[in-house]
Formats: sequence, structure tokens, C-alpha cells
Amino acid sequence: MKFNVIGITFSVLIVGFAGCGDGSAGPEWQKVYDESQIVFGEGDYERAFELAEQAYEIALVEASPDHPDFGISLGAMGFIYLSEQKLDEAEDALTRSVEILEKAFSDGHPELADSLGNLSKVYWHQRRFPESETLAIRVVEMREKISGPDDPKTIEAIANRGFIYFLQKKFFMAESDMTLALAHYEKTKGPLSFEVGGLLSNLGMVEYHKQDFEKAEIKLKRSLTIMEYIHGSNDAAITGSLTLLKSLYTAMNRHEDVKAIEKRIAGLSGDWR
Repeated sequence: MKFNVIGITFSVLIVGFAGCGDGSAGPEWQKVYDESQIVFGEGDYERAFELAEQAYEIALVEASPDHPDFGISLGAMGFIYLSEQKLDEAEDALTRSVEILEKAFSDGHPELADSLGNLSKVYWHQRRFPESETLAIRVVEMREKISGPDDPKTIEAIANRGFIYFLQKKFFMAESDMTLALAHYEKTKGPLSFEVGGLLSNLGMVEYHKQDFEKAEIKLKRSLTIMEYIHGSNDAAITGSLTLLKSLYTAMNRHEDVKAIEKRIAGLSGDWR
């Protein structure tokens, strides 16, 4: 999905600040930003991104460049850039967002945690894994302090930290985080949810790299079953799950299984990317 993102240079537009009396972005910004969050929660991501862009345009005009409202809108724009894989723009927006929100909320705040978490994801896409891990650890600690250990945002942060551990071959730490998140999602989202399927896939790859192929197969096959339930058994959306199983079977020298999966992938319909 493509989105029209405002191609702007922050340093130029920040100078154009007109300003509300208290430096905030004002009630209209709050209204638009809140609506973007509601729409995002409902799953209408394209509309949510459009509203976030509108809120950002308002903040550029109305808010002072060091006010939390501006930092929050920068964070939202950074998330949009990240979703489009515009990593340099995402890093710039999120770094500035963090700088502003850290000054405003020294003890932590949900919006600061959001920006830190998204900046961590930017770093992992840039293969800056130690920096990504540092932020991911901080986000988990912040989420636990803000909302408690069982809050959905905390569990998401733990799952993300586990993935970063996996990327650095810290497999036992990754497994611990992912297993905790999996147990939570099985209870709260259901055993056939997308979240459970994704974590099973990641745990399967942890087992694969630990050379425990039997456990890897169990998890990857269960993940595939969930993705087939969600998308259908002939939809190209399951290509990723099949490809992971193919890699496993290749490592196990199960050549007939590899051929069977290749045949399945060739017969899938649609675009999986």
C-alpha cells in the first residue's frame, strides 16, 4: 500500500512557527490527532496516516518547535516514513521526536515509548543492532513502568526485543521473550491469531538456528496452519511461511518435501509482497 507523505525538510518548516499562546498546537491539532489514533485502532491505516499528516501540518504552523505536541506529530510522521521504508526520513523525524519528548516527559510517557520503539525498528532495518537493542530494552522498561507487565503495549515491546535478540544470534534470550509474548497472545488474541502465527514463525527460526529441527518444524508448521486459516491455503500471503519451511527441509536434506513446497508456492495466487 502506498501513501502520500508530505516531502518536507523539518529545518525549513520549523522556522515558520506562528504559535499558540502556550506553545501548543491547539485544539484543532488535538482533534485531528486523536481521530487519527482512533481510526488507526480500527484498522483503517490509510485514513489514519492521512489524518496524522494533517495533524503534522497544523503542528508545523501552530506549535513551538520544542513543544510535546510537535514532538508527538514528528513521531507520527516518523512511523509513516518507517512504514514506507524511508529510513533516513524516519530516523530524522523520530530522533527529533525523542529529543523533544525526553525533555517534556523525563519519567517516561506512552508517546515517548512509541517514538523510541519505532526508532529501534529503524535501527534494526539499518542493521544497527546494538543501538536497536539498547532502545528496545529501554522501551520494555518504560512500558512496564507506565502500564504494567501484562499491558498489550508491554507485551509487544517484549516481542520486539526478542526479535532484536534473534537478529544478533542471542537465541536463548530471544526464545525467552518470544515465548512469554506467545503465551500472552494465545490467551488474549486467540490461538489462530496473526500475532500467534508470527511469533510461532519467529520461534521456529530460533529453533532452526539452535539446530533443533524437530521443534522448528512443529512451530513452523503450526504457523503455516494459522496463516492458511487467515489468508486461505492458496493465497500468496502464505509464501513467507512456506519459504521458511522450505529452508528447514533443505537443511534436513528432505528433498521431496522441498519439491512439494516449491510446487505449492508456484501455484499460489496473488502478490505476497
